[in-house]
Amino acid sequence: MAVQKTRGRAGTGAGTLKANPETVKAGDQAAGVEMVEAPRWPTKVKISDLADNPDNPREKLRRLGELARTIEEVGVLQRLVVIPREIWLRAKPHHDKPETQGGIGDKPYVILIGHRRRHASEMAGLEEVPVDVKEDVAEQSRRNALIENLQRDDLTVMEEARELDKMMREDEMSQRQAATTLGKSQGWVSQRISLLSLIPALQVAVDDGELKIEDAREVAKLLPELQQLLVDGGLELAVAREIAKLPEAEQLAADRTAPAPAPEPAPSPAPVPEPRAEANPAAPRPNGKNPQPPHDDDGLDEALRLEAAANTIANLRVARRVVQHQPDKALAIYRTLQDVLEEMRTDLEGAGLLERREAPAE
Repeated sequence: MAVQKTRGRAGTGAGTLKANPETVKAGDQAAGVEMVEAPRWPTKVKISDLADNPDNPREKLRRLGELARTIEEVGVLQRLVVIPREIWLRAKPHHDKPETQGGIGDKPYVILIGHRRRHASEMAGLEEVPVDVKEDVAEQSRRNALIENLQRDDLTVMEEARELDKMMREDEMSQRQAATTLGKSQGWVSQRISLLSLIPALQVAVDDGELKIEDAREVAKLLPELQQLLVDGGLELAVAREIAKLPEAEQLAADRTAPAPAPEPAPSPAPVPEPRAEANPAAPRPNGKNPQPPHDDDGLDEALRLEAAANTIANLRVARRVVQHQPDKALAIYRTLQDVLEEMRTDLEGAGLLERREAPAE
């Protein structure tokens, strides 16, 4: 509808907008009357007239309380983008059903961008919100809604993965095209899509933070039955990651026992203290200071070092577990220890602490 804007006279302030009763005469233009097109759509809409976008990927809205408090203080600073009902249903006829059944009900507008602002405004007690009505973007609703949510990091990891997959299938997009559309790297897209191979219980674990994304990507390569073993506690995460490196045809036959801890390296031999030269306590040192008498602490420290070395050697008993899982490595460890023990026996025999073995008869 057109309106006529009367130019204000000097000293009378700004002109005013008056509805044109469609009886504007041709001479009005010469008389100082401008023709101005009235806005086709409102700039504010009641919250009760807004339907949520059924294609919006958010499964639940988060952190609305903080946004609602901000709106109470400063209002809604960014307009919601909405689509008129008729235009929406022209592109999405399957949404012509009650909201409880995944439709838009009888609401005259559908939110394309701004779901959190709409619900936070309602929490803040507002009855209407500023809007920007669009007529030509309904067919882009999923992509625009997804981009908005990704930029606001309101989606969980698995929500991102599911919506990415749906967008790529509906729009027949490659991972590279999806990455370009969303402003993400292709690796990021590939990472999210790979998580869809997880069984539902592990997908929940990812969203709850119980399973790291790095681990989840590896576990997603496992067969579903092995993933379920991980959930049930029959498979350790470290073992699962190793099995995931195998082709699927070999995974079920893989060893599922936890690897034995690597044996600690043999300690370096404790340094043998050099014998101390007896000194005359009365003789002054070159610097003029008298030497301090030897302390018993020196002998105690040496004893403690030797005891620690003995304890470390005793801990090598855990190496027996290697035999069950890696016999070749166990044999190599055994031969090394055997050589060390032979050398120690020779030293102990020389010190008279062990009887010398008789030489084998020729």
